Amino acid sequence: MNIYDALRQLNSYDKRMWFQYRHKLYFQQEKNEEINSDEEFLKRTMRKFKTTDSFIAWEKSDEYRNLVALLLESKIANDLLDTYNIVAEQAKTGDDKSVKLLLQLSKDITTLSKEAKKSFNKKDEEEIIEEDDGLSV
Repeated sequence: MNIYDALRQLNSYDKRMWFQYRHKLYFQQEKNEEINSDEEFLKRTMRKFKTTDSFIAWEKSDEYRNLVALLLESKIANDLLDTYNIVAEQAKTGDDKSVKLLLQLSKDITTLSKEAKKSFNKKDEEEIIEEDDGLSV
């Protein structure tokens, strides 16, 4: 599950919007203009909220912490890609430290890709099970 899937599963639209606002995440950049202040957020929600206190309290919940963990996981994946590209370029020039680091990164990436493949295989199996109409011949 990625951060966008998790946000879609939130029961509260307002909490989803708050998380997106706090972390500058938007599903569709062109449709959702960036919100730049708490006051603008409250105006945009057009709801019963007069302050952001309830959202700040929610930030201390397990649900919020789990969302942050998913967000950080996706950021780490992007950072890993950037790091890999930089180290690969330096290794090509013959830098010994970069070569060793590239080899270690390659091992780590191989491990991560094996886990990702397992995850995708599970999703494929779940889809096959969901497509089964329950009729037997």
